[in-house]
Order: sequence, then C-alpha cells, then structure tokens
Amino acid sequence: MKRMLKNISAILLVTLFTFVAWANPKVLMVTPEQSHIFQTGGLAHASTGLAEGLNHENIKTDVLMPYFLEMNTKTIQEGNRKFSVELDWRNGESHKTSDFTLHRNTGEPYTTFFLRHEANVEINYFNNNRYGKSKKFYGPESISGESFAAFAKAAADFILSSNYDIVILNDWTTGLIATHLKDAKERNQKVPKVIFAIHNIEYQGVYPKSLSNFLGLTERHYNIQGFEYWGKMSFIKAGLKHSDMIYTVSPQYAEEVTTPRFGAGLNGIAFEKKAQNRVIGIMNGINNEEWDPSIKRKNLEETFSVSDMSGKEKGKLALQKDVGFEINTKIPLSVLTSRLAEQKGLDWLIDAVWMAAEQINSQWIIIGNGDEIYVNKLKELEKKHPSKVRYMDFSEAMEKRLIRYADFFVNGARFEPMGLNQMFALRNATLPIVSRVGGLLNSVKQDQTGLLFDIVYKQTSNDVDKDATRESAFTAIKSAVRLFENKSKMDEMRKQAMLENNSWIARVQNEFRPFFDFVLNSGYDKMSFSQWKESKSVERSCKILISR
Repeated sequence: MKRMLKNISAILLVTLFTFVAWANPKVLMVTPEQSHIFQTGGLAHASTGLAEGLNHENIKTDVLMPYFLEMNTKTIQEGNRKFSVELDWRNGESHKTSDFTLHRNTGEPYTTFFLRHEANVEINYFNNNRYGKSKKFYGPESISGESFAAFAKAAADFILSSNYDIVILNDWTTGLIATHLKDAKERNQKVPKVIFAIHNIEYQGVYPKSLSNFLGLTERHYNIQGFEYWGKMSFIKAGLKHSDMIYTVSPQYAEEVTTPRFGAGLNGIAFEKKAQNRVIGIMNGINNEEWDPSIKRKNLEETFSVSDMSGKEKGKLALQKDVGFEINTKIPLSVLTSRLAEQKGLDWLIDAVWMAAEQINSQWIIIGNGDEIYVNKLKELEKKHPSKVRYMDFSEAMEKRLIRYADFFVNGARFEPMGLNQMFALRNATLPIVSRVGGLLNSVKQDQTGLLFDIVYKQTSNDVDKDATRESAFTAIKSAVRLFENKSKMDEMRKQAMLENNSWIARVQNEFRPFFDFVLNSGYDKMSFSQWKESKSVERSCKILISR
C-alpha cells in the first residue's frame, strides 16, 4: 500500500509541475526616497522596509534613487561613472545633453546607488534646497517633468548595463523607466522583468505633450497604447502600460483601482491588466522592532507586552496629565495622527469627533499639519471642548507616544492604498477605528483587532455622502466606547492585535518571494498569482508525501 501511494504521488507530482524552490533573484528597486536618506511621506518607509526585508531573507536587493542636494550624505561615496541623456529633440536630432554620475553609499546594510545631475549652466534637477523652509519636495517644480524624465533615461541605461533579474519601479516618478526598458527589449537587449508598484494612483505625473516632443518619444509612444493621456503625457500611465507586472500596496486597493471611484481615470488600464493576471496586491509591512512596546525608548519609558499590559495604562495616565486632561483610566483615550487633507476623511471625521466630545465621556488627542480649513476647525473644536479635545502640530516623538499609550487609533480616510499607522497601533494594542477601504480593510479585522465603518456614497454619483459617513464613523466610535467598558473583550482584542505579524520579513516570506518566482516564470501568462501559489503549495505537499 505504501509503495502504491508513493507511485501515485510521483505521478501527480510529474503531472502538476517540476518542483522548483522559490527563487533568489537579484533585485533593483528604483524610488525617489528612503526613510534614512530623504523622505517626503510613506513611500520612503515602504521602500526602505521592503529593501531591508528582502535583503534579510537573502534576496540581494539594491536601491537606485536621485541624488538630492539636501539629504543624508554621510555614507555616500562619490563615483565618476557617467550617463549622458540626450534631450530637446528637433528634426531627428537632440540639442541638449544632461549628464549624470553614479554614486553609492558605503555604510548601509544594502547598497543604494544615486544618479547625480551634473548641472553646468542649467538648474540642478534635484536641488531641493528651499533656503530654510521645508525640504520635503523633490526639486524645482517648474522642471519636474524634465527632471524625472532625464533621470528615467539615465536609470534605464544603468539597469541595462547591470545584471538584475527584477526591477521594481515605484509610482509616477519612475514610470518612464518602463518605457525605455520596453524599447530596449524590442531591440533584443537583455532586460530584467519590470514590476510597477502603485502606492497612490492619484499622483500621476501628467505633463504637456511638448515634454514628449522634448524627450524624443512622441512618434513611438505618444498614443493611447502608450503614455498619451487626454492630450497630455502621463508618467504613471507609462509605468502601467509598459511593465510586466503591477502590484498595489494592498489587495483591496488592487481591486479598487480597477473601478471609476478609485482608479483616478486609469481604472480602464488597471482593469485590462488585472484581466491578464498582471495586477496583484501585497500589503506593506512595518519594522516590528521599531514599534515594539516592550522596548524602552526616549519619552517611552513605560513598556508592556501581551502578558503584562500595566505599562500601557501607566503611559496613558502620564499622557492625560501632560495634556491637561482628567487623569482617569476609565475614560477611553483616542488619537488621530494624520496629514490634514481631504483624502484622510477630515470632512466627516472632525464632525464625528465633535459629536463624541458632546455626547460621550471620551478624550481625544489629534496631531497633524495640512490644510488650514481643518487646522482651524480642530482649534475651534479644542476651544469648545478643552477638557476632552487637544490639537497640536505633528511631531514624530508625540506620534510614537500616542500610538503606544492610547486606547484607540482613528483613520476615516476616503481612500487609503495601505496606511501604516493602523499597523503601528495594532503592534501597540491601540485598537484601530478605521474606514472600510484599501489597506485599512485588509489589516484590521472587525471585532477581533479593531472596528470598521463604511464610507457612504450618494446614490447618483461617486461623491461621498458626508452626513451619512459622519454618522457611520460616530456609530463606530460609540461601539468602541462600549467595547472599552467591556474589559474582558477589550483585553482579548488587544492581545489578538499585538499577535498580528505585519512585519516586512513576513511579507517577504509569504508574498514577495513567491511573487518573484511567479514573475520570473511568466506565470501570469497561464494563471493568476493566487492560482500559482496554490499550485506551488500542492507541489510541495506532493514532494513531502513522496519523501515519506
């Protein structure tokens, strides 16, 4: 009988596939930012976290980014390798050349390469010095199209002269690289597999048609099958059209970008690619150690763990005292740490908090910077309810303190491709109250690790019904207060939240490693990624059975 089972298993295995272990490809990630070098937002966290996770799991990954004049350059080693980009094409000839030199870091756990624009008489493409003001921008905005177009060509030349198996392009700033690599492939050059990552499809890099002429790309690619977009050119459309695979930063967002409501005019392309098995969603991750509540840090002396939550309560009492609230463990403390923008749902969320301050025994601390209309409304709310609401400018130190010691974290975004703060909160037993969209839906489990509410739309349009959504958010807040009063259930959910593994290492092990194998083996020509993973699982089960 054992011999018969073994023979049957062998036949099944041969019939299915030849067993292949997950690949260890050589990967290059192209991004405009990393958290330890230059950061404007969440993309930096995602780029850095994925690069660290891949290298930790022995998938050799380098990073390529622009050389900004204002960034952390302590470990950068200058080089003299040169890449020249021809621009200003007229009558079949270029009339301008932009030169880049290749530099690299020397003191990081993985290699980052930098392409530095060697400006002569022209403005440096990546001079992001605002003379004392915020440096959170990429460079002179008046030439941003030319800047990233020239960078894309230099980056493509670097890639073609290297030996990578996979290139990951991140958002609109890297979209044209896919176009140049497509051209190279059509010239029979060796080209790595190209994956385009969508962190936010609403940022598209749209420029006048004249820029396409300037780049010399008009005749080949300025059309509906290329990067033409309503009479202009779109960098992100170039990435979507000319890459081998597309991944969004959460599975739910991969579904949403194929719809008119969330696709920002590119939903048709996303839908087409998804039908070809070329769109998937993989959630971003976090650095578990950085957000570990059992580790003492500056301003975070009180620690706690799944087995002993007493430190969380002590930290909450200190927070209440410092902001001038009533010091009382029986009052739920909720926090909102957010960029103050329309996307983040402030139009209904502030009103829901206002209702909570008037009707519920609760405390609120809100930190963030952004649109003046929301800042003024929050200041008004604090003035009206000073014993329950505190608003202050964003600071990273305060954000970490709030995430660690509060009871609830709130995000009511209209759309949220992924979001990281709710995962930071889960790690710290601060239960999320979030809208049922994008990565929020994927990372928070209703009545298990948090609470979700609906964004309600008008029946006749894709406009949000703000009144109904405010009521939806307020209902979730009331449910959170009832949960807080049920200590046993609250403790159970806190423990479950802390046990969630949202680390980048887990993402690489469970998602990115098989995804790379899928891409390298042209799996999307035959089946979806989920089908591919299932087939590999069967493969491995058969192999184990045979070995027995």
